[in-house]
Formats: sequence, C-alpha cells, structure tokens
Amino acid sequence: MRGALDFHADDFALTAHSDGDIISLLESGALDSISVMPNMSRFPRAKTLLEKLGENVPYPKISVHVNLMEGKSLCPHDEVPHLTDESGYFRVSWGRLLLWNYNPLMRKRIRRELATEIEQQARAVVDSDIMSGQHLRFDSHQHPHMIPLVFDALCDAVAALSAQGIDTEFIRNARDPLLPYIRSGVFLRGFSPANFAKCLILNWYAHRVSRRLKKLRLEDNCLCGVFFSGKMDAERVARVLPVFERIAARRGVTAEILFHPGTALVSELGDEFTKPGFNDFHTSPCRKTEHDATQELTKNFRKE
Repeated sequence: MRGALDFHADDFALTAHSDGDIISLLESGALDSISVMPNMSRFPRAKTLLEKLGENVPYPKISVHVNLMEGKSLCPHDEVPHLTDESGYFRVSWGRLLLWNYNPLMRKRIRRELATEIEQQARAVVDSDIMSGQHLRFDSHQHPHMIPLVFDALCDAVAALSAQGIDTEFIRNARDPLLPYIRSGVFLRGFSPANFAKCLILNWYAHRVSRRLKKLRLEDNCLCGVFFSGKMDAERVARVLPVFERIAARRGVTAEILFHPGTALVSELGDEFTKPGFNDFHTSPCRKTEHDATQELTKNFRKE
C-alpha cells in the first residue's frame, strides 16, 4: 500500500466475469487491497486466479468480506438455524439483524450463531493460503458488521481466532463522512436518498465501532465509497479524494477508497444469488464505470 490512499475492491469471488475485472485492475497495479467472499461457490476458482498473479504484480492486502446476505453458510443449518433456510442459504436481511439487535430474548442466541459463521468464513480464507503471510482483515457484504450485534459477534470470532494463533490487523469502520463531499462541491451531484440514508445509519453506529477498535488497538480507518456507492466515476471521486487524503494524513490513518469494479453477468446468477435488489447491483453498468474510474484515478493519486 502506497501513501495514505488504499484503492480497494469489494466482492472478489462473486462471479467469473466480475473476478476477471478485478484481476485486470490488480495486474495493472490499480488496486492495493481486495475483499474476498469465502462462502460463494466461486471462491476456489477465485483463489486460483490470485495464485496465478505474475511475479511483478504487487500482491494485494486480503480482507474477509463477511457475507451474511447471500450465498450459502459455511456452517451446517443446525448450527445457524436463524441465519439460513434448510438448504443452507442465508435468509437474513439488514432489517432482521436490526430487530435482533434490539431483542434481548434473541440477542445472545443470534450473536453465537453469527460468531460461529464469521469464524468459519475467516478460517476458509486462512486455510486457502491466499493470505501470503498477512494477518486477518475484515469487512462485510453490505456492511452489516456495523450493527452492534454483528460487530460484537465479529469480535467474538476475532478472539476465538486469536486463541488459535490467528491475529487480526484491521476491521473496516464503514463511516463515510459527508463533510468532504460538501466541501468538494459534489454533495448534490447524482444525489442518492438511499445512499444518504445508508450513510446516516452507518455513521451513527460508527461511533461505537470506533470505541471498540480503540480497545482492540486497531486502526480506525477513513472510508470513501458509501455515499457514492454505485456512482464512483473518476471525475466525481477525483474532486473529493484530496479532502480524504488530508483527513487521513491529519489522523495518521489510511483512507480506504472503496470500489465495486467487478460486473457480474445475468447468466452467472444462480441459486446462491437470492436477493433481486442485490442482483441488480451486481450486474449494473455502474460497476464498469467504477472499474474504469479505479484505473484512471490511480494514475493521479498514487504515491510513488
């Protein structure tokens, strides 16, 4: 990773076409880090793509993209009965996790199931040997780890893995501050009410995450990519990146610039893709825009 900016791609191991897009960015040196989805059927073949990266290609930082939203659980159904259907596919949503978070009768039971699944997904990444000597890094598909119940379960999994000698060096705090967009004059360009609401919710929970990260002695990172999620075109992001770069430098942390640059084909979406709204995003033309933006932006904002 060079400088204060970490150009990052989520959703590696989503589909073959999506993986190809991300691999092309890795081969051109446009990415510092990626998040892998260990519970998707594509994961073994995605692992092979990483193993085949050329010797002159900088190896990316690898994060576990904890996936509780789609695909199959890595645990048997009877170990996570509230999270999956009888076929093992996830059936939870943000709304259901929020309800459980505030339900004292269910919270302990769900936390245990979540921790069990998160630990198994992390172990799958570790056991795949794609870490290349790295410590564990965590984020999540659609950011549910920001919900206190899920974050506590993640911390339980981190503690269990640490007891096995597997250390964690990073957990994403999915807080995307709105002030940089206002200062850069791009706040209202392509304004998305859904992304705005998402930012407000994530930023609310981010205060608690910051306190927990401090106790864990982990970096409380800076993030750009939620407010413009799906609209991270080069011109728009170039306007805001200098502000994030200054914030990161002032705080002495890394600014993670989050892209979704891999496009899935409709023909690739099988039984494990259970949410129509997610499928629309997986196949959206906006992902090609984010792929091209990642390529262009790194030419101007990389620190050599």
